[in-house]
Amino acid sequence: MITRLEVDGFKNLVGFSLDFGPFTCIAGQNSVGKSNIFDAIQFLSFLADSTLTEAALKIRGADPDTSDIRDLFWTDGTNRRDWFRIYAEMIVDGYVHDDFGRPIESSSTFLKYEVRIRYESRHLMWVRWVVWFWMKRN
Repeated sequence: MITRLEVDGFKNLVGFSLDFGPFTCIAGQNSVGKSNIFDAIQFLSFLADSTLTEAALKIRGADPDTSDIRDLFWTDGTNRRDWFRIYAEMIVDGYVHDDFGRPIESSSTFLKYEVRIRYESRHLMWVRWVVWFWMKRN
C-alpha cells in the first residue's frame, strides 16, 4: 500500500505531495492532474520491469512511434523542465517470494523509493538520461 507520494516536474505535477490513507479519493476539476497522479505511480511500476524508454512509452496516451519521452517533463507550453522526481513510501507484505520463487519473510515492511530523471542534450545528436534509484528499508 502506498502511504505517501511526492512528484515534482512530472507532467503537470510540480511540488505535489499526497499522504494516502486506507481509502483515498482523488477528486477535482478537469485537467488539474488527477490522472497524472496515477501515471506517476504507474511509471514507477513500469520501471521495475522495463527500461526507462519502455516505461515512459507505456504511460497513458503515449504512441511508441510518435511520442517524445520528454512529454513526461513539466512544461508551461514554452519552456520545458529538464528533470523530474517521483518519491513513494509504501508498506509491503511481510511475506514475499524471492527471485527463485521461494517464500521468505521480509526484513522490513516499510519502503521508500525515489527516482530522479534528467534529460541532457549538449548538441543535436547527443542525449543522456540520468537516473537515480534510491530505496531505503526501515
